[in-house]
Amino acid sequence: MEVSYDIKLDQVSVRYDSVEALKNISFEVKQNDFIGIIGPNGGGKSTLVKALLNLVPLSSGEITLAPNKRMGYVPQFAEFDQAFPITVEEVVMSGGMGGKSYFFRRFKKEEKERAKTLMERLEILDLASKQIGQLSGGQLQKVLVARALLTKPDILLLDEPTASLDVQVKKEIYEILKSLSEEVTILIITHDIAEIFSYVKSVAYINQSLHYHGSDSKMKKNVLELTTGCPIEEFVQKEEYLMKDFIETEDKYHDSCHS
Repeated sequence: MEVSYDIKLDQVSVRYDSVEALKNISFEVKQNDFIGIIGPNGGGKSTLVKALLNLVPLSSGEITLAPNKRMGYVPQFAEFDQAFPITVEEVVMSGGMGGKSYFFRRFKKEEKERAKTLMERLEILDLASKQIGQLSGGQLQKVLVARALLTKPDILLLDEPTASLDVQVKKEIYEILKSLSEEVTILIITHDIAEIFSYVKSVAYINQSLHYHGSDSKMKKNVLELTTGCPIEEFVQKEEYLMKDFIETEDKYHDSCHS
């Protein structure tokens, strides 16, 4: 029987001793969705990543992947050992190791061709022979995306891939992900509330519980009110203005509301 989702979370809760990190989270991720998962620090986003990767036990509830779906994971570049003596091409190829040592793994011709194709698509082919320690943060993040895509995952999970990157590099990363979302279901954990709406198809706002999940034309308004605690009608009267000019930071709205 066909299912209507790639990932389904049903009443998912996670506890760390007496602390409830996630409480009764339920939502579905559709095929080829590009969903931004946002929320405050300490709100449970990192725990959600670990739960989706089966790295923490659930206190209750269930996470279900659609049959035969594979998940790829892209960590923050800050979590990757940039001092390790390995080239860009070797990092990308390591995505197909399946837990085996790079030195004892023989790569197939099609894997090498796919790695080359991915590096070309992400505009890092000219960096193939460079040591990863020589890369900028944005370049390394593209390398990690290529690595995750090598095994052709159906779902790609990214944990704050634009953290500490400048505005232009963030835009490049988001444009790449938007293009990839035509082929792969993407979930991105991010703090870039102001920027993310121009790229994602839907948003989930999590602060222990799920406070909002949607993709309708009002989602910017709904999420903004959650993040600021301020009705947006006080300073934005027209939906067209909101859709066109939502590049303001949540801090500006917060200040406007409480001044």
